[in-house]
Amino acid sequence: MMEKLLEIKAPLSVALTSLPRAPNGLTAIEWQLIEDCIPLLKPFESMTTELSGQTYPTLSMVIPLVRGLQYTIGKRTPKTATGQILKTTLSNAVSRHLKKNAFGLTENASNVQKWICDELCAITSEPDNLNTTTVSANINAHKQEQSNSLWQQFDSKVLQVKTTITPSVMSTLMLRQYLDIPHLERTKNPLEYWQQYKQTFPEMYKLSLKYLSIPATSEI
Repeated sequence: MMEKLLEIKAPLSVALTSLPRAPNGLTAIEWQLIEDCIPLLKPFESMTTELSGQTYPTLSMVIPLVRGLQYTIGKRTPKTATGQILKTTLSNAVSRHLKKNAFGLTENASNVQKWICDELCAITSEPDNLNTTTVSANINAHKQEQSNSLWQQFDSKVLQVKTTITPSVMSTLMLRQYLDIPHLERTKNPLEYWQQYKQTFPEMYKLSLKYLSIPATSEI
């Protein structure tokens, strides 16, 4: 509304001067207040639009959007005292309701990696996954019996090494391999990304289905 009002400022002012019963026009200070408010409120509109998407997961966007919101508001320089008050009020609201300071802590990222490793460890320790490993081991053992005896000792040692890897170590290796993959472009859909890597990281794919969701909002 304020953006549109600012766009028609010139013709609106001219029209008001030509109408006999026109209401009082806005003063120069009031126009300046509008100019201060728009760049401060615009980031909130953009964030609301981003988080209201219905065709892509939005939960993973919350933290980077909050960080972007805090950074954008901080760069704004209102020209009026009222604009400065509005900037401070909005910044405090972000800190109070969205806890922006916690999002910037490096140790929080480390904690997230630890939680992911714990969940991956739990998934790889599930009976279905253990049974799959046992079946694979039996098949490999059967193949070893039919293979050339010159390779039998080598294949046996390789199989022993594989079976001694604990779920905890396996989870750490998976996470490290995942972090080495180039980042997905911001405009791409993460669900399509995980369809591509579904076979490469089956356990992490399960986590993506769990956490990459579209939270319900009050928008109509």
